[in-house]
Amino acid sequence: MCLLITAFAAIVCFYLQKQFYFDLKRITVMFSSATIMWLVDCAFAKFNGEDFFDISYDDTLLGITVVFLAIVLDLILRLPKIVANS
Repeated sequence: MCLLITAFAAIVCFYLQKQFYFDLKRITVMFSSATIMWLVDCAFAKFNGEDFFDISYDDTLLGITVVFLAIVLDLILRLPKIVANS
């Protein structure tokens, strides 16, 4: 489920970046990288005989936590620029 959540977050950020010219390059790369990481993890899980998608509560919570912490990290990294422009 974390694969689907981060892929959706990457698509949304990419769309907002292209359509509305928001500066979301860093967070788009974060979500895209997480998506690639979990895609490889799901592929190896499938090779080991497990399901490709892990639709569990823990995996969903992991995906939501990763998205939330990536947004927080991006805001922290933007803070010096925000303060300098004030």
